[in-house]
Amino acid sequence: MEKLFKDLVIIGAGPGGYELASMASNANLDTILFEKSELGGTCLNCGCIPTKTYFQYAKVREQAAKLYGQELEFNFNDLYNSKNETVDVLKQGIKASLSKVLIINEEARLSKDGDKTVIVSENYLVEAKNIVIATGSTDAQIKAKGIKYVINSKELLDLDHLPTSISIIGGGVIGMEVASIYNALGVKVNVFEYAPMILPRFDKEVSRRLTNILKAKGINIYNNAGVSEIKKVKGGFKTIASLKDKTIEEESEIVLCATGRIPNVNDLGLKEAGVRFDKKGIKVNKNLQTKNSSIYAIGDCVGGIMLAHKASFDAKVVLNQILNNKYKVNYDLIPACCFTLPEVSSIGLTEDEAKDKYGEVRVVKELYRANGKAQAIKETDGFVKLVIKNDLIIGASIIGEEANLLIHEVATLMNAKVKVSEAKKYIHAHPTLSEIIQSCLQK
Repeated sequence: MEKLFKDLVIIGAGPGGYELASMASNANLDTILFEKSELGGTCLNCGCIPTKTYFQYAKVREQAAKLYGQELEFNFNDLYNSKNETVDVLKQGIKASLSKVLIINEEARLSKDGDKTVIVSENYLVEAKNIVIATGSTDAQIKAKGIKYVINSKELLDLDHLPTSISIIGGGVIGMEVASIYNALGVKVNVFEYAPMILPRFDKEVSRRLTNILKAKGINIYNNAGVSEIKKVKGGFKTIASLKDKTIEEESEIVLCATGRIPNVNDLGLKEAGVRFDKKGIKVNKNLQTKNSSIYAIGDCVGGIMLAHKASFDAKVVLNQILNNKYKVNYDLIPACCFTLPEVSSIGLTEDEAKDKYGEVRVVKELYRANGKAQAIKETDGFVKLVIKNDLIIGASIIGEEANLLIHEVATLMNAKVKVSEAKKYIHAHPTLSEIIQSCLQK
């Protein structure tokens, strides 16, 4: 076993891990990055990026139907190959950014070498001034009879053919993105969500509106539905769920389990190294340090908000802490986007959260259908909602075309603490969808 000493060793090459490695090497820190699988982690290989490739094809197909009244013919192999090519291009970019980093494709864990905490893998023992755990998350599973028949999102994206039908267990972000995309590609879709509404972490009004839109497109959505069994039947599988006082059964070619993700904290030697953790994630302070101040944890393995862009900023926090630089991030203002059709986005507090926290707040809303650009491009279904307290925006929810872009104007206003009375004076170009925000601010 080869022994090495480095400035920094990182376990996990997802968005947090590889960005930290790249930035650290550029700051002249001698860095090792352990990754047992692929550079880019879940986000690049079987999450954010592949699904957005499919999303774009699905969106164009849906828009063509709106504008021309006919469905575009397509070859699924083209989508599949495009997805793989996109992932490969981005992976090469990551590899190039890590030219000064020693990348070891082995599973690594924390261990003890005398009184020192080290990182060990099959062929290496590494002692470092600082250690960062960036092991991400893994799929959560439900307890149901026949659960062995379900597939996860990685296995779904590995399919080289388009299924005729799919049942999705879970109506969160992953489940609803898949539901929208595959519906737009012509697949029969069923969604089973245990909670009273889909996208339970988003604004209730947004959830209700999205539910109505997707049901009108032919997606079967069952809320308050507890899946109890998946049966193998001819041509696929039957998903059985309890819905209040009745039982729902839907047959489909495949069944996807999209019931969320849990921190990946097992088999890392955390207990041996004296790092506190539980099923909710690794315990860290505001600087993302564990009980051992030279051991950090970032991204999904910490639990809480599991988003790639949050992990990227975790990396910046840790690097600046190591370099003794002052660096502060407002984790209360993290934009969230869901690439359904239509898109959904949010930042800050929902209307209900704001009322629970502050009591009386001002809520203003503007509909897409009142916007000229939305009418011109036939994307009139949606709204912008702003929650205001003391002349400041404390939350925003958007459902509609380009919601993933529009939310960032609000994010900027909120981070800069711009008063609504001032923001309403800002001139927006016409005709643009951003004018919906301007109209909202005028109310």
